[in-house]
Amino acid sequence: EQPTHEHTACPTCGLCTSEECDGTAEEKCQGHTQEPEQPEQEFVKLTDTSKIADGTEIVIVGEGKENSFTLGENGGTFFVANPFDNTNMNNVIVITLVKAEGGYKLKLGEGQYIYYSGSKNQAYVGEEKTDSSDIWTIELVDGLFKIVNKANSERYLQFNEADQRF
Repeated sequence: EQPTHEHTACPTCGLCTSEECDGTAEEKCQGHTQEPEQPEQEFVKLTDTSKIADGTEIVIVGEGKENSFTLGENGGTFFVANPFDNTNMNNVIVITLVKAEGGYKLKLGEGQYIYYSGSKNQAYVGEEKTDSSDIWTIELVDGLFKIVNKANSERYLQFNEADQRF
């Protein structure tokens, strides 16, 4: 028997969601009590600068001698290093690149940006700045990405393997 209406497939189960559906329970979606599972987000290691652009989402990963670490929560003047596993993105901070004059702002979400301040390698999180302390250049040097602060080119984000931090 042909259906008397146009079937609209449920994105979760694929059964018909049309209220006009007169099908059996096996043919008609009965609704779902939980959201469909979202696929795990996986990041791919960048090997060139072609993907560096406004709106690109990145994860900063430092590769140590034995393990890799990702930029974690800000510990005041530095970022803690979390063990990195591309199959478990729960403790990963995703950064959105925002094009700015002479580089990119590193946006953490909720209007929070990574910026440099002080006389040492110190990185903070705060509101967008009016100077260039929250603008960073991103370049590829000897196979590694170098993230350098525009306000002070002697300040950059880098993994410190000895102290397990960025």
